[in-house]
Amino acid sequence: MATESENDIEIQPAGTQTEKSKREFVWTQQATWLLLRTRLSMDAEFNRPVCKMKKLWAMVAEKDVLQLYLELQERKMDLWMQQKALEERKIEAINNLARAISSLAEDRHSQSVAQNNG
Repeated sequence: MATESENDIEIQPAGTQTEKSKREFVWTQQATWLLLRTRLSMDAEFNRPVCKMKKLWAMVAEKDVLQLYLELQERKMDLWMQQKALEERKIEAINNLARAISSLAEDRHSQSVAQNNG
């Protein structure tokens, strides 16, 4: 890493900050409440531990990660279903427009034939 001698400022190589931010967990309100609920549900284990606290916290982390994963999967499925419904409505709208254009073309053709014969 390069260092500026006057101010002693460390200049990080390109990409270091973005790589670090990808690894950092962002604590949302939902994630915070989930952590608190999980920890409180294990209150008895924390009050009378039969194993090291580190192991208990690892169990909390596993439960949190699993729960967050399940919630994300559920949201992903909801988004997928919404996207599918939007695509179906789009196809239906295109088909309705095509039918309307076809009907309009037939009406105009019928009118022009009637005018030519009349």
